[in-house]
Amino acid sequence: MFGYENIQLSMAYSAAYLVIALLLIALYSFYVYRFTIPQIDPYKKVLLVTLRVLALLVLCLILFEPILNLSKKLTLEPSNLVFIDNSRSIQIDDGTDRTSNVKKVLNDFSAYSSESNLSFNAFGNSVNDVSVDSLAEINFSDGSTNLQEIFNFVKQSDRNIASITLITDGVITSGSNPYYDAINLGIPVFTIGIGDTTQRKDVELKKVLHNDFLYAETPTIIIATISNKGFAGESVTASFIRR
Repeated sequence: MFGYENIQLSMAYSAAYLVIALLLIALYSFYVYRFTIPQIDPYKKVLLVTLRVLALLVLCLILFEPILNLSKKLTLEPSNLVFIDNSRSIQIDDGTDRTSNVKKVLNDFSAYSSESNLSFNAFGNSVNDVSVDSLAEINFSDGSTNLQEIFNFVKQSDRNIASITLITDGVITSGSNPYYDAINLGIPVFTIGIGDTTQRKDVELKKVLHNDFLYAETPTIIIATISNKGFAGESVTASFIRR
């Protein structure tokens, strides 16, 4: 009825007491207006009796604390979200033709968007919905790549999200690394890497621990964490420049 699967009325006391109270209210109202001075028209008498019954019934209902429970079944279809990196880094010429690769992936996805219930979103500085018909208009113009905005968007969504797919070069230029956000969501996250994924030789100074205050001509200890790619078993020199 009215789109609800179940309609249930509950009260603090038994409904039998409410029926008895209604009968007493009706008898009392009729008794009060049985004789009036001066005599009034029968139609007015019926109106006054009705108004008194309704007023007393409302008070009685308040005492019975009625609660109306309405149950409706709502089915949320699983939604698969696709997030497209719209940052300028996709236009970098690294020999892999990043822009064309992204558009090729989007063409493949758009062909199955209806049957797979795909929903497209472009991200960079923020996340924006993109319709299937507007995928070709993505221009890779955002100034930064903020992956954390994706998971903030997902947390605030009320949709039944079945999976998340990221199409990105993976270069984070804004926000923090969303690794733990992705784990805590409990939703499968798939990535489609764009660009040259070859790991180049590199030495990175990841973390430096030192005293907050350094004094001239006073020795101090500096602890540094250095990671490398492609220099296993080799010796490298790390230089610190004092400024």
